[in-house]
Amino acid sequence: MNIKLSENIAAPEGSAVDRYGYLEIRNGKIYSLKAESDVQLKGISFYGLGFGPKEGENIGPKAFANARSVSYMAETWGSQIVRAPVYTSLNTPDYGGYFHEDECSLGEGADGCSVYSSHYINSGFLKGKVAELVAGAVASGQYVIIDWHVLNDSPWIWNQNDGSGGENFYWTAAKEFFAEMSRIYGHLPNVIFELGNEPNRENGIETVDQWHDIYVPWANEMINTIRENSPSNKQNLIIVGTPEWCQKVEVAVNADIIDENVIYSAHYYAGSHGLDTQIGQDILNGIDTALNANKAVMVSEWGSVDESGDGKVYRDESLAWQVELDNRGISSVNWQLSNVDEASSVLKPENEIPDMPTNGGWNETHLTDAGDLIVEILDMHNNPQKYHV
Repeated sequence: MNIKLSENIAAPEGSAVDRYGYLEIRNGKIYSLKAESDVQLKGISFYGLGFGPKEGENIGPKAFANARSVSYMAETWGSQIVRAPVYTSLNTPDYGGYFHEDECSLGEGADGCSVYSSHYINSGFLKGKVAELVAGAVASGQYVIIDWHVLNDSPWIWNQNDGSGGENFYWTAAKEFFAEMSRIYGHLPNVIFELGNEPNRENGIETVDQWHDIYVPWANEMINTIRENSPSNKQNLIIVGTPEWCQKVEVAVNADIIDENVIYSAHYYAGSHGLDTQIGQDILNGIDTALNANKAVMVSEWGSVDESGDGKVYRDESLAWQVELDNRGISSVNWQLSNVDEASSVLKPENEIPDMPTNGGWNETHLTDAGDLIVEILDMHNNPQKYHV
């Protein structure tokens, strides 16, 4: 499903894209030429676009990833940015990743049937989901992050060579994906690209040195691919992941990435990385180190719960983090809009609301504690006068 969208489509009056238009990086900040000001955006990420439903469920997270949901989030909650996570692959059939192979066509290994495949059996479906979310973002005047979402994949995912002299299909597929996405959507002011989600020890980036030596060359190749294939002379923002699940943002200072419109990603979960913990302070200090070197930073994923995505909602810790981001003008995207049975979900699970609407129309009875909190945070961002009397 490819939706050809004109850059001349007018964003709804007063929407984020109407106010800010094309974005660029200037002096380490996201900047709008149209508004002649720095820009801070807040919004919500979807869950994996190919997820579910699991056995015994009728509705999976992927059902919520549609254009109407995107529009509802802007019109009702004031969301300014959404994130479209294209998971590459994970180790269960429910996840529906880009490389997932649900048949034993590659033979069996030590762990049974291979879960990685160069057949890309889910690629068409996932690209169709991206098309829906981009269309919704254009219709509602939001920005949208197209996220090549690497989590615990094979370490080979970053390597050009497959180890036997051939080109690694992971590398080839990533280049093909970003070439196609930039050709189709690179002319739109709404679109931001995200490279690789979270480099970490589970996908082969165990150290800062490995990030510089392995991940950065891969990222540069993807950046070049995006720039070469974009039909516009306007350069979309590109988010670059940082080591340790995007917790070591200070690496931006010495990163061998020369593109002018790059943002470095920070991720945190308030229950595990509260500002009263050493790791929370380390993340914030790393953000400040990057900012002091005029390197732009975005929190492309944060949760109000534990780093597992579950547990309970840490309201005070979440709000404390938002204050620090506001003080620095840093944009942020909350994890996540779905009804999956995890505490991070904005919507209540199927065992509580079996007939949950999948395309908007949600009210207070549909929202979890995490949902209530992010809706409040969006309102605080859009209507600060209500909260400062």
